[in-house]
Order: sequence, then structure tokens, then C-alpha cells
Amino acid sequence: MNEDRKFKETQAKFLQSLPDILTRSPPEICVWQCCVQSPPMTVKTLVKLLSQEEKSKAERFHFQRDRDRYILGRGLLRVLLGHYLARDPQSLTFVYSARGKPLLKGETLQFNISHSGDLILYGVSRDRPIGVDIEQIRPLPDAVKLAERFFCKAEWEKIRDLPSFSTSRAFFTAWTRKEAFLKATGEGIAGLKDVEVSLLPEEPVQIYRIGGKVAVGWKLWPIDLESAYVGAVAVQGENDLRLEMRSL
Repeated sequence: MNEDRKFKETQAKFLQSLPDILTRSPPEICVWQCCVQSPPMTVKTLVKLLSQEEKSKAERFHFQRDRDRYILGRGLLRVLLGHYLARDPQSLTFVYSARGKPLLKGETLQFNISHSGDLILYGVSRDRPIGVDIEQIRPLPDAVKLAERFFCKAEWEKIRDLPSFSTSRAFFTAWTRKEAFLKATGEGIAGLKDVEVSLLPEEPVQIYRIGGKVAVGWKLWPIDLESAYVGAVAVQGENDLRLEMRSL
């Protein structure tokens, strides 16, 4: 009984710290950032919120570190979505599209999640398709070859022409922008070559289709993170949409 009361008190304290952003207009879009080294709730607390399927998946991770990060990511996702919907986080049911995009059963609230290194990103939108992606920048000696394999011609040529010290960041910038868009549409990374994005600092942040045609009806933002990371969020909508960043 004492443990259950402590859990509810911990959850209530955390929820009180969250401004109800989606009830204000604008913005409609919010991206939450969480560092796994200092999470607002413990793994021991969050595992109580998971479904049996999620708990079983957590147990399949070989390393405790990976298991804990999965529990943390899914548990906080449930808390956030439950907060916006004024529902018990444990009562939420996730369903998946044919290509694996997660959705909330019976709800119009849209969300997406990405994690890399010590950071997790959660994108939340009232009713617009949204995709987020984050990558920890690391040395990538074969960035040009990978770009030629996975990206469209215009993108890999830009990366090829960069000085070697810039190619890794450019590759991950392109990757996160493309994947955020493809996660929002639900197409998945099989469509990487079908989407062209801006990737250089001097270029306006933009999504293009092959041939340079602007992808009409989509908004793309770069996410300002620590210098060791790049991130992006893509949302269906017009240019007057505003994005708000929050930290957990």
C-alpha cells in the first residue's frame, strides 16, 4: 500500500510540472526532450505503467541498460499522453500501422518518439501527423558511401563535396530530416531515396521531393540540441504552425 501511494505521489508531482501546452493555441506542436541520465521518474516507477506486451519486450533486451532505457522511454510516453488526454497512462492502448507507425487507439492525438545516446525526443500534436528523429553525431568515415547508397543524387553530391570534417554532421542532418518526415507519413525508412531535404547550414530548412519539387503541406524544423546531436521534427501543415520545446 505504501509503495502504491508513493508511486501515485511521484506521478502526481511530475504531472503538476507539465504545462498543458496543447490546450493553448498556438502552439499546436510540442517536442519534449529527456536525458536518460537524469529522468524525472524512475524505471522502477514507470514499469508499473507498461502493458504486458511492453513488459515482455523489455525482458527480451539482453543488457540491463537497454532494458531500462526502453522502460523509461515507453513509460514517460504513457505519462505524457495520459496527461494530454486526462486519462490513466496505464489505460492507453497503442496500435500500429502496416509499416509500424504507432498510434493511439480511439484518439486523434498524434505522437512520435526517437532516442539516441542519452537523449529521448517526444513529439506531440493535437491532430496532425508528426515525426521526430534524433541522432548522436559520431565519426562516420564512410559517410559519402552511405549517402550514395541511401540518399538521392543531389544529397550525396553535396556531402561528397564537403571537407571531410563536415561530412558526418551533414549525413546525420539529412538522415534525421528525412526520417522525421518518413515517420510522420508512416512510409518508413524504405523511402529514404524518395525524399530530398536541405542539409547544409546555409540552406533554408526544407523538404523536397525528387526533382526539387517542394513537398506541399509539410513543415520541417531542425531541433536545437546539445552540440553532439542533431534532430528534426516534421508535421503536416502550413507555415504558420509554431513549435514549442520543453524539457522533462
